Amino acid sequence: MIQRNELPLFLTGFLATLSGVGLARFAYTALMPQMVLAGWFTGEQVAYLGAANLLGYLIGALAAAPLAERLGAVRVLQGCWIAVTLSFLGCSMAQPMAVFFVWRLVSGIAGATLMVLGPSVAMAATPLARRAALGPLMFSGIGVGALLS
Repeated sequence: MIQRNELPLFLTGFLATLSGVGLARFAYTALMPQMVLAGWFTGEQVAYLGAANLLGYLIGALAAAPLAERLGAVRVLQGCWIAVTLSFLGCSMAQPMAVFFVWRLVSGIAGATLMVLGPSVAMAATPLARRAALGPLMFSGIGVGALLS
C-alpha cells in the first residue's frame, strides 16, 4: 500500500514510465497501420519512423545522466514531459517524412530519458525499507501506458 507521503515519489516514477515508454513508445505502434491506410506513409516509411524512435531511445538512455547532472533531474524530467507532449501534437497531423522522423526521434529521446531518470530520482528519495513496495508499482506505468495506447 502506498502511504500518503510517498504519493509524489510514486507518481514521479509511475508517470515517467507511463509516458516515457507506455505512451511515447507504444502509442505510435498502434497507429502505424492507420497511417499507411490514410496514405500518410508507406509500410517501409513507417518502419523507418519506428527506427527513429528506437534511435531516440538509445540517445536518451545515454544522455539522461549527463543531462541530469548538468541541468538538474527535475528540470530534465519536466522538459521531457513537454517534449513528449509536443511530439504527440507533431505526429497528430500529416507531415513530410523528415518532419515526422524528427518528432519520433524527439519522442524516443524524451521517452528514454523519462524512463531512466523518473524511477531513479523517485527511488533515490524513497526510504530503503519502502523501495521493494514502491519500485514495482512505479514500473507498472509501462503496462498502463501500453494499455492506454
